[in-house]
Amino acid sequence: MSISYEAGIVLLALFAGGEVGVDIATIDATHLSDELLRMAALYLPPNEVSVMPGCASPAASARAFLESWTRQEARLKCARQPLVEWSPALQAGIAGLHASAVELPDTVDPNSVATVAWRSAQRPSWS
Repeated sequence: MSISYEAGIVLLALFAGGEVGVDIATIDATHLSDELLRMAALYLPPNEVSVMPGCASPAASARAFLESWTRQEARLKCARQPLVEWSPALQAGIAGLHASAVELPDTVDPNSVATVAWRSAQRPSWS
């Protein structure tokens, strides 16, 4: 089981087929601040960080950060790991995990992103 909450939204993931992690986050999607870019450089895979500044717009860069952040958080929760700085060893430890974006209802802030991660050959179903 994994739980995540943000601004009045709660996500709960249960998966009998294996380990699961879920994360939801919301940010001001107008730009990718220097602070967020520094956080990305510390905690996210370098190949994902490198594309953020080159997105088509500042809002797209912020969205790319949020998608990468929730993906990493969901993987870490699935692996029962705390938020730690990115390292090759960390990446190797979570490499076998799958992750997918969660489609949120229209009533949720459009600046919110959610991701579910799991460790299993079987893909979980959700609604």
